[in-house]
Amino acid sequence: MEARLEVRDLGPVVEGRLRIRPLTVFIGPNNTGKSHMAMLYYALLQTVMVGRDRLRLLVLRSRLLKRREGKGEELERFLAELLKWNIERVFSSGIPSLVKWGSQKMEVRACIGKGGSAAHFSLLAELGRDPDMEVRLRGNILRNLLALEVHYLPASRAGLLQNYRAMVGALIRQIPYALLKGGLEVPEIPGVVADFLRELVETAPRRFEGRAQSSIAEFFEREIIEGELELEFKEVGVPELSYRVGERTLPLYRMSSMLVELAPLGIYLKYGVVGRGDTLIIEEPESHLHPDKQVRVAELLSMLVNSGVNVLVTTHSEILLAKLSNLVSLGALPEEEAAAMGPAIRPDKVAVYSFRRDAEGVVVEEVEVTEEGIPDDVFSRIVEELYEENMNLYYRVRQRA
Repeated sequence: MEARLEVRDLGPVVEGRLRIRPLTVFIGPNNTGKSHMAMLYYALLQTVMVGRDRLRLLVLRSRLLKRREGKGEELERFLAELLKWNIERVFSSGIPSLVKWGSQKMEVRACIGKGGSAAHFSLLAELGRDPDMEVRLRGNILRNLLALEVHYLPASRAGLLQNYRAMVGALIRQIPYALLKGGLEVPEIPGVVADFLRELVETAPRRFEGRAQSSIAEFFEREIIEGELELEFKEVGVPELSYRVGERTLPLYRMSSMLVELAPLGIYLKYGVVGRGDTLIIEEPESHLHPDKQVRVAELLSMLVNSGVNVLVTTHSEILLAKLSNLVSLGALPEEEAAAMGPAIRPDKVAVYSFRRDAEGVVVEEVEVTEEGIPDDVFSRIVEELYEENMNLYYRVRQRA
């Protein structure tokens, strides 16, 4: 999925220009807007997905009425309205609240697709005014995205997964009293979290598109969680998740934090939720993982990209980034030699963006990815500072001895 994003004064981000590639990685300190950018991209893709379905209805209606004029303009107006609603749904917030503190307006420009087949988005939000939205469609962009699906794995998945059955159960228990109360009392949560919970509830076994997806699921269970995830599907209610290793089976509430954090990704892989052409957005895939498992997750991400899945991750892990760098360098070797050493990935498939604070806010800078790998200036600087601190303490202790 090719896409370009340009933002100004979105959340903490002063300015950022991004080109989304098959594997896109956001790095940087906490509270620098990485999730803001990931959620914005998710909202754009969601809008395109709904627009694709709307296009089918418009085409059907125009055929029934034998009228074709105005179809494109009608769809673009619909998408502009949908974009506003979708951004507010994803962020669970009004668009003016996304304007950077100290600024009066926010600008977003995006393009999904390439060449003569693309969807162009424009958003201008000024405090005290209704936001201006514009969508322009070029070529057969929506028809070309008939198989597009996007999935978002938010941060703190362990807590969400531990509680999702209770949340769904609480809503179900309200149903008999909904008429008396005037409806269900549904708590406001970000759209990415709501979508994540919905996908878990609606998960059902699907056919794998090919051996590649099946082998990735097997790699996940064998090399990362060292056991098997199992969903028990019921006619009524939500699926029940368990973890089996050997002859022993553990229910969800007895799993380790690592297992619970990774379980949603494992479910998506094992039960065919994610397929070729899809976009998978993962916040902090390294959460609660030992360093050796972070290395395996990096390999898994490369395998997904090579199988045709588009992946975007936010991360605080120097280990994950270092392993991805090695896999990029591996791509420079002859194919047979590289295959024996790991799932190599070509540098032209990878984009890395550093979210860096300056005096005015956060600036998003592209990190150059070459056959030599991914420069690690962000994390290595912190390691060097710790080393200098350690040596300073060492000599101070020696002087006192």
